[in-house]
Amino acid sequence: MFTKNHLCCVIAVSAFSFAAQAEDFYVGGNLGYSNMDDTATSGSFNSEFVTGPGTSIPAGVALPAGTDVGWDTSVDSGTAYSLTLGYQLGQLRLEAEYARSK
Repeated sequence: MFTKNHLCCVIAVSAFSFAAQAEDFYVGGNLGYSNMDDTATSGSFNSEFVTGPGTSIPAGVALPAGTDVGWDTSVDSGTAYSLTLGYQLGQLRLEAEYARSK
């Protein structure tokens, strides 16, 4: 959910987006910030589920329909940036972009 502070941060960060164009060649870039909330998920199986390898329960265990399951997912805040180089050919553009997020 966005609060006033989140909205102000989004507007401020979007001001860092830039683009420069000279003739048909152009350069662009973006900076971004992500602040997601942690999630708690729960539910139950609606049919039998057989476990596989890689779980804390041994592989091959059958969990009956109606078995409750749940987990918490912790999400970190992060940043993102990108750099774009391109060339415009009339109605078409050729573009290469490097983007990274953490």
